Amino acid sequence: MALTPLEIRNKTFKKSIKGFDCNEVKAFLTLISKEVEELRNERINLAQKVDELQVKLATYENTENLLKETLLTAQKTTTELKDAARREAENIINKAKLDAEQIKQNLEAEIQKLKLKLEELQNQRIAIIAQLKSIVTNLSMLIDKETKS
Repeated sequence: MALTPLEIRNKTFKKSIKGFDCNEVKAFLTLISKEVEELRNERINLAQKVDELQVKLATYENTENLLKETLLTAQKTTTELKDAARREAENIINKAKLDAEQIKQNLEAEIQKLKLKLEELQNQRIAIIAQLKSIVTNLSMLIDKETKS
């Protein structure tokens, strides 16, 4: 059973002939009751401080958990962004390769057309030169014939 400071102060003892000095006992009981009261007050203050510290600890633990979650989210987001950037870069490279291949094929086709056109023009040149030679030869023969007559 816990004694209260008031119970200690108000405690009475039976008086006997060989007993203790009442004033001395009362003074000692008063001193003890004050000590007990101070200890109880200190215990109450410490209990309140423990409660406050537990609340702070819970707050710090919540903050720590939030920071951990934030860090994990940031790491996940960073990884996702890196992956997305890598995929986008690969897509850009693949598209550029396809575009380059298409341009190459178009240029090769254009070169083929130009080669055919050049060959055609060379053949036309040869034909025109042959026609001109024929015309010159015919004119030369006409001139010879006209000059002989």
